[in-house]
Amino acid sequence: MQLDDYDETNKLWKIRDLKNPNGSKGNHKEFSVHADCQQIIDLLLDGDVRNRMLKRGYDENLLVPLSPKTMGSEFRKACKLLGIDDIHFHDLRHEGCTRLAEKGMTIPQIQQVSLHDSWSSLERYVSVKVRKNIMDI
Repeated sequence: MQLDDYDETNKLWKIRDLKNPNGSKGNHKEFSVHADCQQIIDLLLDGDVRNRMLKRGYDENLLVPLSPKTMGSEFRKACKLLGIDDIHFHDLRHEGCTRLAEKGMTIPQIQQVSLHDSWSSLERYVSVKVRKNIMDI
């Protein structure tokens, strides 16, 4: 995610060459930056956090200036440290879509975040069940 592709005013972020079965090259799409996502973006842009990541020596123009190999390696290390078996990085996308559905977001709203082209491509990721937050009761 390139920093220059973030439209902070309209809360949109362009993803370049988004993975697609028909070919990723030139498949650029914008996603709506959800309020929860904005908190993470703000944290990643925080001076101390950013400086620690930049010390790893990757592209400063990226939101997460780490190589994909480094990110994968760190994810696997964290899973091992926490004793989590049988999980893959891509499973986080499934979890995110499910959480948005549980918050009561509609399919079109989830698609604006997940960038799935159709309900049929999103359907396998979403277990639609609205949960009440214990704090809302």
